[in-house]
Amino acid sequence: MSYDKSLKRFFDLVEAGRKDEATAWILTQVRKDQRQYFQAVRALIQHQNDSLIESAHLAEQEYRSTLAWLLDLAAMAFALGIAVAVGITRSITAPLRQAVGIASTVATGDLGQVIEIRTSDETGLLLRALPRFGQKHQ
Repeated sequence: MSYDKSLKRFFDLVEAGRKDEATAWILTQVRKDQRQYFQAVRALIQHQNDSLIESAHLAEQEYRSTLAWLLDLAAMAFALGIAVAVGITRSITAPLRQAVGIASTVATGDLGQVIEIRTSDETGLLLRALPRFGQKHQ
């Protein structure tokens, strides 16, 4: 019998004035059903605790996985940033080195050097102007 049905029968016996039967009923059947009910409640609480612990472990694993993924992504972004910075630096310094070399040649009076210009930016304009500068100031 279930605990609630056992209690209902107890109250029915009390209402009917059958107090001796009610006392015997509560001390035997109700107590037995109550123990089973409390045992079921304890089992449910244990199950919920176990589920909560498992959920916490899964959440921690997900957190660690996400953190590792984000750190990997940050490392890749950092490496890409370094690569872009190196590329930009080289695209600026290589033509400037060429311009310095040509300016040094023009400064020594050698105007016969063939200048190959691959850029059309400000550095390229400077490189195109250097031979003309040398010719005008000869």
